[in-house]
Amino acid sequence: MANALTLARVALIPLFLYLFLAEPVPGSTGWALAVLVLSGLTDVADGWVARRRGEVSELGVLLDPLADKLTLVSVLLALAWRGLLPTWVAGLLLAKEAVQVLAAAWLFRGGRRVVPARGLGKAATVVLYGGAAATALGWDRGAAVVLAGVLLSVAAGIHYAVLALGPRRATPSDSS
Repeated sequence: MANALTLARVALIPLFLYLFLAEPVPGSTGWALAVLVLSGLTDVADGWVARRRGEVSELGVLLDPLADKLTLVSVLLALAWRGLLPTWVAGLLLAKEAVQVLAAAWLFRGGRRVVPARGLGKAATVVLYGGAAATALGWDRGAAVVLAGVLLSVAAGIHYAVLALGPRRATPSDSS
């Protein structure tokens, strides 16, 4: 159930993009924002459901941040496409996420553990969702909030790298 919510969040991306980039169709931005809010709610719900139902899994630990990355990069690129956000801000998040995904894949292949979401990364996600919605609504400081979220995300990425590259913990497979 939890992983289904995560996959539903990914499935909402094309709908958001269609609605948001369909301007000037009256009302489409409002519907796009409703989809973005729904996406944010599924982000909260999937983790809650996983913990509540005992469905926390390695797959879920991988899928959830990947869904966040796909969603937020898509949203920021759409904001930049519409001229509501400087392209370099969206590009900075895209570059950070690409490096993080490639590094995580490399570490995972080398037997390193997956680092689950931490407070800083969760805070960055909340700030990015809020800033994206504020920017889409035309709030003049929305882009500054998005930039703050991107910088938090970069800091979180550095934190995850430090954790991932830290000393390996022994696992049952290490002793065989």
